[in-house]
Amino acid sequence: MGKFVAFPTVGGLHYRLPDGSWRYTPGAKASLLVIGSPSKDKDLLIVESSWDALALHEATGSPVVCTRGASNERLAIEYVDALSGGSSMSLVAVPQNDPPGEKWLQGLRVGLMLHDIQVKRVPPPFKDYAQLHAHHNGVKSP
Repeated sequence: MGKFVAFPTVGGLHYRLPDGSWRYTPGAKASLLVIGSPSKDKDLLIVESSWDALALHEATGSPVVCTRGASNERLAIEYVDALSGGSSMSLVAVPQNDPPGEKWLQGLRVGLMLHDIQVKRVPPPFKDYAQLHAHHNGVKSP
């Protein structure tokens, strides 16, 4: 039997199948995964993957928000707009190294153009921060 992983979300679960693909249980809605205590006075890391969020928070201790997929960048935009109260914030976006990750980043840049967005790229051959973090810690990536 393969491994199953699930994260709670509004109305259900966001879970991974043994083939690595992600699904939501019936009735579940995409929602941000927020780790740490974000504030408008601290750098806020924004990622698309739950694994990237966990790895970055472990490595940096910084607050992280995760959109749980490349098509959910609007969730981060709405969250940052509410958190900032109209003030400019310092944001760090960490896209995945794939076409959906680039589209996600462009969506963030358009939606958050009033904020200072730094982009931190994961070096190839790694697809995402979770793979890089696992590699440097000598563990298998999720």
